[in-house]
Amino acid sequence: DIFSALGKNVKTNLTFDQMAAIQKNDKTAGNSIEQIEIKETGTMINKIYYGIVAPEEKQRVQSELKSQLEITNSN
Repeated sequence: DIFSALGKNVKTNLTFDQMAAIQKNDKTAGNSIEQIEIKETGTMINKIYYGIVAPEEKQRVQSELKSQLEITNSN
């Protein structure tokens, strides 16, 4: 399900109830999920790996998501 796929990899301002409603209302969405690869450079700090995303890559991913979600505002 969507919650297993997202795991700890996604930050969102949606509430749990909102995410549950999305999943409930669109059960066929799982068949049309597209993946977006985020290019990053990694570094280890105190034995913890951090993926650093360049501003240009962040903008590319934001633009792609906004396009897919048909969001036109700049927020």
